[in-house]
Amino acid sequence: MVDITWKDTKNRIESGFFNNEIECLKTIVLNISENCQLKCPMCPRAHGYPNRNIFMPMNVVRIIRDRLCEINYKNIISISGNGEPTMNNNLIEILKLLSKDKYGNKTNYKLQVLSNFIKEDDELYLDILKYSDLYISLHKYHTEVYKKYFDERIKSLKGKYKGTNKIFVRNHDPESDECTGKFTNRGGWMNPDKELLKVPCYYPFYKIFIDYDGTYYQCADDWLRKSNKDKLNVFHTSIEDYFVKYLHSLKIELLTRGRKYIEACNTCSTNGIMMGDKEIEFFKHRYLEK
Repeated sequence: MVDITWKDTKNRIESGFFNNEIECLKTIVLNISENCQLKCPMCPRAHGYPNRNIFMPMNVVRIIRDRLCEINYKNIISISGNGEPTMNNNLIEILKLLSKDKYGNKTNYKLQVLSNFIKEDDELYLDILKYSDLYISLHKYHTEVYKKYFDERIKSLKGKYKGTNKIFVRNHDPESDECTGKFTNRGGWMNPDKELLKVPCYYPFYKIFIDYDGTYYQCADDWLRKSNKDKLNVFHTSIEDYFVKYLHSLKIELLTRGRKYIEACNTCSTNGIMMGDKEIEFFKHRYLEK
């Protein structure tokens, strides 16, 4: 199995050079499902966050695709969000749509689907692999029975998939001794944390979140959905306008005063300075070092 750690993500985030600020945007997270089969202890679902049969509709996916083409996006689309993507019955149609632009040309960005691998449907996962990398996040891996079950399934899936290695495995089971997950309180949904108020967070400098209805949020950890009071949406606001213009004052605030006065950040336990140094350097040079 391939174990993806935060160091791998850091290397990807901080790679390349930036000619303009929109090129700092390295990850766009799409929330296509508000439903999950699990209630893991480190997830808000185990602490009152509701499971809802709400899924991103195809008209939202289409406008997202068009917005991505507007900026010639070349980085990562992470289909993960607040629920399990395979619970959305239109997942494969979503991947098909996002894999090409509105003119039928292959897109420059890479798709990633993050799944808990609970569904026992190899054909579904093989279909995912036609369009996307598959990130398997194991949340039930702490006993020999679970380890054997998942290891055999993953080995079988790799045997059936003929092509380059597009299957990556992360151990995110907090009960496992080999867990590599770095868990947060999801923006304060669980156990608000006041210890990081003076520390900035680099997430909004390289990542944004788009909800099931197309609403933008500054961070995938904002499960309380506090970071877009104006409810800017992909239908009315471009990705560049949201990332570069709307988030500008928030970025300045994060760098100069930390999280204390930002409602969506002031109870969050995320250690948001672990990556994004190059994006921060670019932003400071452009706006603050004058």
